[in-house]
Amino acid sequence: MPILPIPGPLESGHPCPFCQRTEKTDQEKKLSLISRLKKRDQEVRNHERAHLQKAGASAAGGPVFEFEEGPDGHSYAVSGHVPISLPEISGNPLATLEMAKMVKAAALAPDDPSSQDLKVAAQAENVIRKARAELAKTSALYSHINIIA
Repeated sequence: MPILPIPGPLESGHPCPFCQRTEKTDQEKKLSLISRLKKRDQEVRNHERAHLQKAGASAAGGPVFEFEEGPDGHSYAVSGHVPISLPEISGNPLATLEMAKMVKAAALAPDDPSSQDLKVAAQAENVIRKARAELAKTSALYSHINIIA
């Protein structure tokens, strides 16, 4: 009895069951990765949008994103930041106080502030304390002058 060769994937046009499983597994991995990248992209964009909405005049520009290319060829935001300035306005502790409050609110705006967000909020809180102390000195000086006069 002659031995007939079993047609392989290229000869039959259909991959063998092992190849089908491998291709299916690879496709499932790609779809899973794309799903995770889409979810991360949305999280990152929402996070940075929350910062920007509260930043007001302290924003030094719009959101800046870092992207990763998915297996589908699309780019997905995987991290980002909103540039924020925290200036101390010389000779104007009230303006400094208002700007620092805005920065703190922007840093803590997302539901899930990052460790960097918390550092920025702490820096803003230090500026707030300094500005309040400066305002208290100024207020005490003026009230003392009014009492003497």
